[in-house]
Amino acid sequence: MTKTDLFLLGLTVLFLLAVALTWLLTPRTARGDYEIEAEQPTEDAAQLRMVNINTAGVDELDSLPGIGPVLAQRIVDWRTKNGPFTDAAQLLEVDGIGQTVLESIQDFIVTEDTQE
Repeated sequence: MTKTDLFLLGLTVLFLLAVALTWLLTPRTARGDYEIEAEQPTEDAAQLRMVNINTAGVDELDSLPGIGPVLAQRIVDWRTKNGPFTDAAQLLEVDGIGQTVLESIQDFIVTEDTQE
């Protein structure tokens, strides 16, 4: 082995020792020893996410799971043409909404008349 080879071998050994010491001396919290907890929704939060499909605009309808801007516009168009929804099942009459989509949004929608 030449002097250059020995020098490079020594540098490699020093580098590997430095990496090993860094890994061993790193605090555990920086290596992922922590917990993440989800906060339980409050009753107020559940009320805030309810969408009245008879009064909601495209943006609000778009926030529902499985409803994009196109379906939201179709809901508004159907409502404009046919009048207010009497129950959630009428959403099945909107082109593009099937039973699966209806079931995914059932817990987030209401059809109540909000006029006081």
